[in-house]
Amino acid sequence: MAHIALATVSKQWPSTGSPSDVAVAITANAETNQVITETSDDKFVIAWAQDTTGQTDLYAQKFSYAAGVAAWESATQITNTGSISETPAAILSNNNGGAYIIWNYLVSGSHCDIEVEQLDSNGAEVSGFPVNVTTDSVSSSICETFMQALPDGSGGLYIAWGLGGGSIDTAATTDLYITRIDNTGGVEATWNTGGAGTFKPVAFPKTGGGTSSDNSAQIVADGSNNVVAIYESTTGAYYFATTKFSSAGAIAAAPWSTPLEVDANSNGSLGRHLVADGSGGVIISYQTGANGVWGTIEAQRINAAGSLQWGTGLSVNGADIDTAYNSPRIAADGSGGAIVVWQVTSDMYASHVTSAGALDSSGSWSASPIALSDITDSNADSFSTSDLNNVLPDGNAGAYILFKSFETAESDNLDHLQHIDSTGDLELGADGLVVSSAKTPTSGIMTSDSSSGIAIAYQVAEADANVYTQYFSSDPCSSIGSSNLCGSQTISSSTLTFQDIPDTFNFGTIVAGSAQDLYNNTTPPDASKPGANDLLQIYDDRNSGGFTVTVDPDGTFTDGTNTIPLTNLYIVTSLDEADAGNISGITYGSGFTGNQTVSAPLYVDTDTANMEDTATYTTDFSAAPIVIMNGTIGSAFGRVGTMALFTSFHLHNDAVQQAGSYALTLTYTLSDSTT
Repeated sequence: MAHIALATVSKQWPSTGSPSDVAVAITANAETNQVITETSDDKFVIAWAQDTTGQTDLYAQKFSYAAGVAAWESATQITNTGSISETPAAILSNNNGGAYIIWNYLVSGSHCDIEVEQLDSNGAEVSGFPVNVTTDSVSSSICETFMQALPDGSGGLYIAWGLGGGSIDTAATTDLYITRIDNTGGVEATWNTGGAGTFKPVAFPKTGGGTSSDNSAQIVADGSNNVVAIYESTTGAYYFATTKFSSAGAIAAAPWSTPLEVDANSNGSLGRHLVADGSGGVIISYQTGANGVWGTIEAQRINAAGSLQWGTGLSVNGADIDTAYNSPRIAADGSGGAIVVWQVTSDMYASHVTSAGALDSSGSWSASPIALSDITDSNADSFSTSDLNNVLPDGNAGAYILFKSFETAESDNLDHLQHIDSTGDLELGADGLVVSSAKTPTSGIMTSDSSSGIAIAYQVAEADANVYTQYFSSDPCSSIGSSNLCGSQTISSSTLTFQDIPDTFNFGTIVAGSAQDLYNNTTPPDASKPGANDLLQIYDDRNSGGFTVTVDPDGTFTDGTNTIPLTNLYIVTSLDEADAGNISGITYGSGFTGNQTVSAPLYVDTDTANMEDTATYTTDFSAAPIVIMNGTIGSAFGRVGTMALFTSFHLHNDAVQQAGSYALTLTYTLSDSTT
């Protein structure tokens, strides 16, 4: 069976035709607080907290993108500390197919610690781990709160944290620190060589003459061997600060060391996010306005020298659609700009900012802000978790967005995935796609496959909370989950190979002066019954919308001297024009709703086993392109997996046809026809 697919984002396991949830952890006790990361060997690891009768311990398992198969024989138990409960705070890749897992836990009273574990590619603990990343000489009554961690590019990691407060609270710390740990569990050899303590932490620069209280830090690698941080520095007034550290722990010169102020509004910690811009700088999105007052969503780009590139900030929320703009997230577009996503009272929106610091006015972006969730329903939509990876780039200047929607029918929040492409078009309908086919997914968190797909780990409330995962791809040529081919293909040996369908049609002198019919160039010529392997299946691999299929000959059907008239070539499809919705001629994946309205002015045969009923071949091909199927379906209709038809061709040879080797190229083109 050969395939041509019109594929955008689709679930992949165990196949795009019938995707299902892959269980990560299902036990008699609850599994929660999952975190997920891609590994350096193109797989991914999920860690989670598991209730083990009165306490929670940490576990991890590694999975393959190819089929969602667990890579380790069993899940690795990371902690077992008796009465202390741990939950994972973060997970990130090392450079050997394994992962670092970080947890922040309450030891006793107001004493909080941070620990880091490293697992190798086989799930075994790496010697030297776990390590306790606490600041030496700090009182046991002070809480240390994890902020964020990043791979350092050499197999180790940067980790930022704060001191202060009586519990784990990123907004309650008073002092911020960063260190670099190598893959043996010690401080990296070049880091802050003159510093003190086990991990030689470097303090974030303070404002107010060193009197500020500093909290809510985020860090990102700038692509030039540095780490850029944003944080809140308070001295009575709020100061939205940014600074930069070298790989050796040195704070960059002014204005970074001041630290640099991003936005002068006294906005407090109202929501912000930063990503690298690809040129040694960063792009930051944030909420402006006085503390406690809903403002606007703005974006700013800072170059490597610490210069603000987009004036005093660019407002991205456009038209006055709401008053409660908050929680911006960014996906870099790969060209110095970014897609900025935010939530309002009950819906999700996005705009695209170009590298020049202007709102994109091309394509569908001209109607920005673009609603990412259904603004006509009464469901309350917001980011699924507080994780910063709720928005991720798709590798093609678009973005994935993971959000939750309170579904009245379910009386629960269900995780939805939305995909917006580089032109601002939504590819998963007005309200995105529920990430699970048959369950009620919540608290989802996702990771990129470093290409055009993402994996999501989410909880499902069954007898207790369990963790599942699913993989989604937007690559129309993906080999994961199904053998898709690209959207427009030419039938020729150089681009697409079919069993029994070579480039040319070879036949000898016709015997006894009679015409012969060839199905798919079956050899010998009189063996005219094709099998299933001779059929071409054309399918729409998305989750909503319709598609149109056109077939076009490249010119003449010739051996260089003689020709076969194109009127002798017939295309046959599985469509049944006698059926009002053409349902019996199209194969639908489970979960499909609505009819695909089809105009098929062709030769139909509902026998999809071989389509050999020549009685239906009543019209010739002629020289012009013809539409095999002109299908339309409303964008609101959701479906799961494929919607497909079968096609083949029938070649009639006249009695006077000269023997020879005749070549013709047929191009099948698929296009969207969603209404």
